[in-house]
Formats: sequence, C-alpha cells, structure tokens
Amino acid sequence: MAILLLTGRARRLPSDVVALGAILLTAFAARLAWVFWVGFDPEIANIDARVYHLSAQQFAAGCGYCEPRGDPAIFFPPGYPGFLGILYWVFGSHALVGQIANALLTTLNAGLVFLIARQAYDGRWAAVAAAALYAFLPSNAMFSSLLMSEPLFTTMLLLVLLLALRGAPPIVVGALVGLSALVRGQGLVLLVPVTVLAVLRSGWRPSLRQYVLPMAIAALIVLVPWTVRNYVQFDSFVLISTGQADALYRGNRDGAQGPPLSDPADREELRDPIEAYDYKMDVVRNFIRDNPLSFFVTLPPRKLYYMYDADSFHVFGNRVASPRQDNAVAWQVVGQVTQLGYGSLFALAVVSAPVWYRRTPEAVMLVVLFGVWTLAHLAFFGFGRFHFPVMPVWAIWAGTGVAVLWSGARQPEEPNGESG
Repeated sequence: MAILLLTGRARRLPSDVVALGAILLTAFAARLAWVFWVGFDPEIANIDARVYHLSAQQFAAGCGYCEPRGDPAIFFPPGYPGFLGILYWVFGSHALVGQIANALLTTLNAGLVFLIARQAYDGRWAAVAAAALYAFLPSNAMFSSLLMSEPLFTTMLLLVLLLALRGAPPIVVGALVGLSALVRGQGLVLLVPVTVLAVLRSGWRPSLRQYVLPMAIAALIVLVPWTVRNYVQFDSFVLISTGQADALYRGNRDGAQGPPLSDPADREELRDPIEAYDYKMDVVRNFIRDNPLSFFVTLPPRKLYYMYDADSFHVFGNRVASPRQDNAVAWQVVGQVTQLGYGSLFALAVVSAPVWYRRTPEAVMLVVLFGVWTLAHLAFFGFGRFHFPVMPVWAIWAGTGVAVLWSGARQPEEPNGESG
C-alpha cells in the first residue's frame, strides 16, 4: 500500500523532481556501499582525518575544541571538529557516524547543485543533468568515507550561493559565510562572488550600502568570538587558525616547486603553536621579499597545474586507512575510474562553454566563484584536494551542455522548458 501511495504521489510530481529523487537515493546507497567496503580507520589515517576524529572525541567528552592530547587547539579551524563532535556526542564516538553524515552531505550537495543550476540557468533538465553528474562523480562519492572537512564546507558554499541567488537577507548570507570560514578559512572568499552578483543586479552604490556591507559585517560578527577565544587562550591575534600559515609555509620557501613541501627538521623543535605560526610567517614573508618573481610569476602556474591535474587525493587517503589497502588491483581500478570521471566532467564543462557562458548576473557569479577560489589557493601550494569544493561549478556547466545534447537542440533550452 505504501509503495502504491508513493507511486501515486510520484506521478503527480514534476518529472525533473522525480528524476532528482531517483538520483539522490541511488547516490546515497552507493555512498553507503563505498563506506562499508573501504572500512576506513581514522586511527591510522592521514594527519588531518586522524586529528579531526580525535578532536571530535575530545569535544564529545566535554573538553571543547582540544588537541588529541587535551590541550586547546588552534591549528585547524574549529568548524568540522565541532560538527563531528556534536554528532559523536549524540550518536557515539564512532567513525561510522561521521562517514554516514558525510554520505548524507555529499548526497545533499547534489540536490543543492540541482537548485542552483535551475536558478542560474532556468533549465529543468540542465539542473537534472548537473545533479546527476555531481552525484556520480567518483571523488564526490569517495569523500564520504574520509573524515575530512570538504563535504561540510561544500554544503555551506552551495547554501551561500543558493541563498544569494534567491535574494536572502544579507545578514543571513554573511553569517553563513562566516560559519563556512570556521570550517575552512578560505570560505571568506565567498564574499567576492556574492558581491559581484549583488552589484550586477542592483548597481554599485545601492548594493554596497544595502547588501555588501551588512553581509561583510555579519560574517565578521560570526568570527569575532572565535578570534577573541584564540587571543585569550594563546595570547596572540589569530583570526581563525594557524593552519593558514602552515599552508603558506609549505608552498613558499626555498625549494618550492608547486606541490607541498614537508617540514624541515628544525621546525620540529617548535612545539608551541604560536611560535610555529610566527616562524612560518617569517619564512614566508622573507621568501616573498627575496623572491617576488618566483612567488608572483613562476610558482602560480605550477601550483595551478598540481591543483587541477588529477583527482586522486581521496584514493590515497582512503587506501592508507583501509584494511583492504593491500588489494592493489582494486585500488588501481578505483584510481582509474576516479580519473576517468574527473577528466570527463572537465571535458564536458569545457565543450559546454558556448551554452553556459552568459552575461547574466547568475552565470557571472559562478565564473567569479571558480576564479577567486583558484586564485586564493595559488597563494599556498598546488594540491588536488583544493579543487573539491568547486567541482559543483564544473557539474553545473557540464549539465547545460548535456541538456542541449539530450534535447537534440543547438541552443540552450528555453526557460522552464519541457524538453526531454
């Protein structure tokens, strides 16, 4: 009876909504299957996932945001450990809790891609295609098993875009930008594409006074309590975390070639987090002063290459913490499938440029988002993990082209078109 009722209701729903529902259910099931197959163990994972997991356990035990050994933490932004810690406090301190949450988030993100694509391009089937491409992008699914901040941050990024597109109050958008920066500090760059959207819609003066300024203030208000906490705990002004200095340090010192450098032996002697922060910032400042041509001209193309050349971080991250890590054939297949999906999405996004390239505020906002996100990370080092949050933009662009092919037309589908 329940199946009949659901079937009857589905028949009354728009066909694109039914298609989206099928995509999301299938995607979530695939993510759960992947999580259980990998058997990811955060205790032996790379340092980020291990620290997130252990810090979340400390949070659930009532320590607040602490290092695994119990000291106050400042290296990583607090957003993801806090999010994971709340889940551990409610459901138990088990890695599977975070993995199921990530599976839900990466599935939800495909639904948000659908809504943004429909809002930006007014095409039902372009939105369905974008959601499908993103939902079944291998790296998106495989991030579910990693206890990493990318799925949560990407959810917040997409919510910022959607709320801005739908004209949400600036203080709401700004507060969400501030919260996203507490998950990944680079979240502050989201102020730029939203500002561009507001200016293109309303003009410079009205948008700056009525939207951009309140949005920026709201973001700042969200960050101030955490910055004060850092000052009280560590007697130093650190806006969000000291990890940003580490990212600069690993990409901008003697020997830099684009990929991240490991810490030299002398840095290991710096146990105090603020001493390490000051040391790294001094090294970076000196490197930029002494090597401006390298920092501004030579290194950025190399960093760009290493940021986008492959989609393999999640494969390595899962394998090193999986009891199946010795199954070389299986992981080779996983790597090949991942790269095939990544390369195909990139190719579709590029060849679809005549369709998605428009001068509408909504389309320009997506281009600006991709541009500023990429430029912001060229200050650090080239790393494939950094491109994950902007993969929804590629999926939206590719979806417009797929919709045209689907309908057999040579032009973008008409607003709210019924093609397909």
